[in-house]
Amino acid sequence: MPNLENGPNTGADVLISAYGSESGWVRCGTDKVVSPCSIKQLGKRDMDSLATNIHGLMIPSSQWINIPAETDVATAKDMYRSLAHAANAILAVMDDLELIGVLHIGDLA
Repeated sequence: MPNLENGPNTGADVLISAYGSESGWVRCGTDKVVSPCSIKQLGKRDMDSLATNIHGLMIPSSQWINIPAETDVATAKDMYRSLAHAANAILAVMDDLELIGVLHIGDLA
């Protein structure tokens, strides 16, 4: 997943990084991610705006649902199927304190 770090990135920077990303996700430092769904919502006027000023673009780690890296897909499905999370909630796959992958909970279906 490409990492834009925490610099003064624009909507265009996010879009270019997402285009080059195999998954379509973009990381912004260690505590924010941008999902493909959010990137698809970018408009022409967002291209020159600072990414931090684009409402709803970056999802901070405080809103992620963390899951250990060793959790298999079937277990994750069982764990989160019964919980009341939106399909676009972020499931962050963590190896200790390191983010190694992300997906929307709805992608587990």
